[in-house]
Amino acid sequence: MDPVSAAANNAAWCDLVCRASGLATSADDSLWSTPTRSPVAYPDAITLEPRTSVDRVLGAIDDS
Repeated sequence: MDPVSAAANNAAWCDLVCRASGLATSADDSLWSTPTRSPVAYPDAITLEPRTSVDRVLGAIDDS
């Protein structure tokens, strides 16, 4: 499996877990994220394409 497909699969799984926990999520072509803390052991964001900027990721999550 190529890295972009693997990232998309990971984002789909994390989206399912977060939504099942009652959390809002957001996704577009370059980033999946949840604006609040995700469940323990799950990321708050996943880049879906290699050139997604750090600023874009940090702007989409609770970075406190």
